Amino acid sequence: PEGVATFTCDEGYNLDGASTTTCQADLSWSDDNPTCNIVQCPLITVQAPVILSSGGSPYSYKDEVTFSCADGYTLDGAAIVTCQASGTWSDVVPTCIGK
Repeated sequence: PEGVATFTCDEGYNLDGASTTTCQADLSWSDDNPTCNIVQCPLITVQAPVILSSGGSPYSYKDEVTFSCADGYTLDGAAIVTCQASGTWSDVVPTCIGK
């Protein structure tokens, strides 16, 4: 009898390969097993006076990046952003406002 195996990945991972494979008459599978690759988020670039104080590319699911400002400036926005399962950041890059 023919059997079908279905593959899924945990949150924050993308499936690379076929999501299903079928057991054939010769007892081999119709496709190779896929792999699950961690989701990547885009590179973050900042301009002074914003300071990227943690993190390093490539950025992956659940990675956090911390922002601060140069002396004499106040951060306007989120101080920490997180790489989400969707491959996007949890917030936009903040700005720094002169005191």
